[in-house]
Amino acid sequence: MSEKKGGELRELRELGELGEKRELIIFGYLARKSHPKFHLTRHKGRKEEDHNDSQFPNN
Repeated sequence: MSEKKGGELRELRELGELGEKRELIIFGYLARKSHPKFHLTRHKGRKEEDHNDSQFPNN
């Protein structure tokens, strides 16, 4: 394999790694931006009927 092809392959591999990192960064940003569908802790001052307690029985 010539040096030119080796350099091109290295460059393509580096671009692929950067693309993967970019995807992870975007995914992490979107994950932090989205809100969970349910909360495991109760907030003071909120009514109990606001929470879906069918999965979590009272102790």
